[in-house]
Amino acid sequence: MSEAAAGWRKRYPDVRVIRISAVELFNEEPVVEFRGRRVYFATSTGVCVSVTAEASEADMLILAEEGAYDGDY
Repeated sequence: MSEAAAGWRKRYPDVRVIRISAVELFNEEPVVEFRGRRVYFATSTGVCVSVTAEASEADMLILAEEGAYDGDY
């Protein structure tokens, strides 16, 4: 996941990328899911983060997997 985050950040420097535990988004629908790893589009107002299915609305990418920790890459 760290390689994916680094690649995304290089290609889209204005889009924030964070990694969290999959448990924290158990009730949200991921855009992509593969082998226990999930990708979500999100919007941020600075304090609040909202998951969205629309890539055009997103200014944040959330990478979630089992056992991951909170924080920015």
